[in-house]
Amino acid sequence: MAAATSESSTPRPHVVILGGGVVGISLALCLLDVPEAQRLAVTIVAADLPVVKRLERQQVGSSGDGAGQASRPPASYASSWAGAHHVSSPSSQREARWEQDSFRVLKEIMKLDKQHSWSTTSAHSSSATHEEETIPPLCWVRQVELFPTRTPRTSTEAMMRGALKIYSHYSESGGLDPASQGSFFQPSTSLPSQQAYYFNTIDYNVPVYLPLLYERFLALGGRAIKRRVSSLAEARQAAADGLPGSWSQPSLIFASPGLGAGHLAELRDDKVFPVRGQTILVRAPWLRYEGADGSEEYPLWPAISRMNENGERDLYIIPRGGGEFIVGGTREVGKTEPSPNEQTTRAILQRALQICPSLLPPSKRPPPGVSPRTEDVDIIGLNVGLRPSRKGGPILEEWTHKQIDGAKVVLGYGFGGYGYQQSWGAAMEGRTLVYRALQRAALPDRYTLQSLEAAGVLRTDQEKTDIPGIRPKAASARL
Repeated sequence: MAAATSESSTPRPHVVILGGGVVGISLALCLLDVPEAQRLAVTIVAADLPVVKRLERQQVGSSGDGAGQASRPPASYASSWAGAHHVSSPSSQREARWEQDSFRVLKEIMKLDKQHSWSTTSAHSSSATHEEETIPPLCWVRQVELFPTRTPRTSTEAMMRGALKIYSHYSESGGLDPASQGSFFQPSTSLPSQQAYYFNTIDYNVPVYLPLLYERFLALGGRAIKRRVSSLAEARQAAADGLPGSWSQPSLIFASPGLGAGHLAELRDDKVFPVRGQTILVRAPWLRYEGADGSEEYPLWPAISRMNENGERDLYIIPRGGGEFIVGGTREVGKTEPSPNEQTTRAILQRALQICPSLLPPSKRPPPGVSPRTEDVDIIGLNVGLRPSRKGGPILEEWTHKQIDGAKVVLGYGFGGYGYQQSWGAAMEGRTLVYRALQRAALPDRYTLQSLEAAGVLRTDQEKTDIPGIRPKAASARL
C-alpha cells in the first residue's frame, strides 16, 4: 500500500465510465454516493447524455434520428427511449439477483421521494416545464402479466414466472379476469392468454428518472464529457485531458457503451446486436383507479403486458404517472431503422385496443359491436429505440488480460431491454468489481475491501442491501 498521507492531499482513484445509459450512470452514483473517505473521482465519457425536457413532445411521426432535431437523442441511445417497467424477467440466477436488488432500491427511492428528500426538479435545465417538475420519476402500478399457456413451456419461462412472486399483492388466475383490474382490461380471442399473474410493482417515468440520476451524479462532484469515441484508449485520453488540479490520471475504465461495444477498437464484440423497439406515448388520464392514493397498497395506475407464443412481449401498456402511458411494442432483431413505421404504429394500437379499449377518450368510444378506431387514440409521440442486446446475455466482468495505457478495464454491457430493471443490481456488482480491480494498485488503506465493508460501501452478505446513489440531501455535503 502507498505510504500514509492525509486523505485530503491524496488524489482519489479516477474511474472513467464509457457510456451515458442507465447502467453506467447508476454505477457512477454507486461510486460517488458513499462516505467521503471512500469516494472515487468519476468521469463519464459518452456520445449522448440525458436531457431534462420531455423527449417525446415532438410532432407525431418525427424520427428518433431525424436531421435538424439536435435535441432528440438518437435511437441508439436506448436508455432515453425506454418504457420502462419493473417486471422481473430473469434468464439466470445472477439476473434474478440484479432485478431483486434493483427493486429494493426503487422502493427506497419511492420512500425518499415521498419525504421530499429526493428532488424531482431540474437544477440544470431551463427548458423543464412545470408539469415535468411535479411528476415523480417513479409510480406504483397494479400489473397483470399474461402468458399463453397455463404452465411454463421452458425452464427459463418457469424462472420468469417464479420471479414475479417478489412483488406484493401477488395472485394468479387462469386467464385474464377483468374484475381484478377494475374492468380496464378485457380478454381477447386474437390475443389468447391462459394464465394471468397480478401484482403491484414500480414503473419508470424515463424522461424524469434518467435526467434526475444524471443531475445527482453532477451534484456529487461527477464530471461528464460529451464525446463520441472509437476506442477505450480515446475515452481514457478524453477523461485525462483538462483534469481538475486535484484529480489523478484514470486508473480504471468501466466500459458500458451499449451498441458501441461492437465497434470500439479494443472490443469489437461480435455478439452485440440491436433489437429495434417502437412504442407510442399516449395520453389517457382517465385510466386510473378512483380513490387510490398512489401507494404500494393502492396504486393509481393499471398496467399490463403479454408474453406471446414465441416467448416475447408483444403487448405492454406502461403508466408513467400523470396520465401518460407507453404502449408497445416491437422486438425487431437486427433492425436499425430510426424512424417510426406507420403500419407498425397501427398494429401496436390495434393490439392494445383489443385488450384495453379504455385507452380511447370516453367521448370517442364506439357503441357495443363496433370496433374502436386507432386514429381516436390521443397520441403524444412516437418513439424508436435500439436495445443493445448480446448473444449469451449481458457481460459484467473485469477484463483481466488487458489494460488501456495503464488503466484497468471492467466490462458491463449487453442488457438489451432489461437495463432499467437490472440497473441498480448490476451497478452494485459492478462497483465491487471496480474496487477489486483497484486493489492491485498502490492505493491508500481506506480503499481496501476490508475498509469498504467496514464503512458499509460494499455488501458483506446477501441479506444486507445497501442503497447507493439515493441518499437524502442532508446526508451529502455536496447536495
